[in-house]
Amino acid sequence: MQKKTGEKIVSKGKKGITLISLVITIVVLLILAGISINAVVGDNGIIKKAQESSKLTEEIEAKEIMNRVILEYDLVNSGETLEEFLQTKVPDRIDSVIVNGDGTLTVSKNNYTLTVKDKTSNGSKEDDNKDKQEGELTLSEYSGEYTYPVSGTFSVTKNSGTISVKSSNTNIAIAKIEEKNITVIPGTTEGTAIITVTSASNANYKEKSVTYTATVKNGTINLSATAYSGKYDGQAHNMIINVTVDPSDAKIEYSQDGNTYSTIMPTITEATTILVYVRASKIGYKTQMTTCTAQVEVKTFTEDSGVGYYADTDGDGTPDGIIFEDLKKGGSGTWGSLSNNGKYVVSTVSDTKEYYISQLNYEGPFGKKDVISESGTNLKNDRFYVMTLNDYNNGTTYTFANAKGITKEKWSLPSKNEWAAFAGKLEITESNYSTYGLSSYYWTSTVNYSDTSWYINFRKYKIFTMITSSKIPIRLCRTF
Repeated sequence: MQKKTGEKIVSKGKKGITLISLVITIVVLLILAGISINAVVGDNGIIKKAQESSKLTEEIEAKEIMNRVILEYDLVNSGETLEEFLQTKVPDRIDSVIVNGDGTLTVSKNNYTLTVKDKTSNGSKEDDNKDKQEGELTLSEYSGEYTYPVSGTFSVTKNSGTISVKSSNTNIAIAKIEEKNITVIPGTTEGTAIITVTSASNANYKEKSVTYTATVKNGTINLSATAYSGKYDGQAHNMIINVTVDPSDAKIEYSQDGNTYSTIMPTITEATTILVYVRASKIGYKTQMTTCTAQVEVKTFTEDSGVGYYADTDGDGTPDGIIFEDLKKGGSGTWGSLSNNGKYVVSTVSDTKEYYISQLNYEGPFGKKDVISESGTNLKNDRFYVMTLNDYNNGTTYTFANAKGITKEKWSLPSKNEWAAFAGKLEITESNYSTYGLSSYYWTSTVNYSDTSWYINFRKYKIFTMITSSKIPIRLCRTF
């Protein structure tokens, strides 16, 4: 076996000096200095005394902290007991508080304890109250009803100590005291709050408490509204023209169905009647609602003549034609270069229907004019003759044989007399007919001979005859 020489053994990973090594080093130095081992580590040795001195310092510091906390309670006492106060300091400043049951508390900090008398505990109060009389406390009343936001008061008629008050629910009612008068201020929440009135203990009397029941109801909103009422004029009007509300800062909303409300004022334009809901609300008050009726009345047509007005013959809101004869007024005249051919007579009728203005300033092919509609269903006589605003079937041309039988509900082919009255009453000429959307010529329903019939020719400004096999456009008319 080969002998190894010159090797050094080194402990890896260990650096510096341990606490034990340090202690041993200090002891060795003390012995070398001539101090005996017993004087260093014995029962009365230097190390033992150092340890005892350190523990004494810790105890003094711990008790100083505990006494400081107890002194703080005496300085800032806000009505809570000493135990309650000390518990709020655990574990930040002290470690624990133990109630001993004999009127004392044991306070601990870092395994050191301090026993202190709790003069504020129940046991202490009982001891303190042994020789005191029962407290006295009576009120002027023990319940009351309040309506937000009106406050009310009651008073303490007899008490043996300082008075304090407290509400069980400040959302329902708040209680404030001034001398012996207690003011109840109702809150925004409806309900019942219990007001506890307490007469504090003193040298002669014990503490005494009684309760007062405050019943609070929401306030009442006074609301009234006036709706719009007027004749049809084609303009949009606010459905509600006036709202009176108390309190004045209540939120006002509107609805037309009683379900969906908005702060935006609804408007009314057409001739109709609409029920409007108005709602007022505010925190602390009962929501109030009222209804009223907005109305736009029809504007009765009272003009001497309806010629030139548009007519809504079926009441669907869309003009169907232009009025060219007023049978209530009648009349006669001629149109065209061939006066004999263009003669016309407008007969008269009595006991005619009633009409109203359903639209104002309608812009149509015959310019801007109001629209006339029937006032409901009645069996009186038609007052007007009306010509359609457009050629029949998009301007399709027809022979007379095919044209004369075309009808559509009450609409039919105009006669020679009706075409002449149309052109004459509306002052249509060869120079302006196209501006009204009219074609150059149209069949009338009037027959001349077996192979010719009458037609109107706007381009040549005349009413004349034409072979029935010719194809030209047509328009329809009706009474209304």
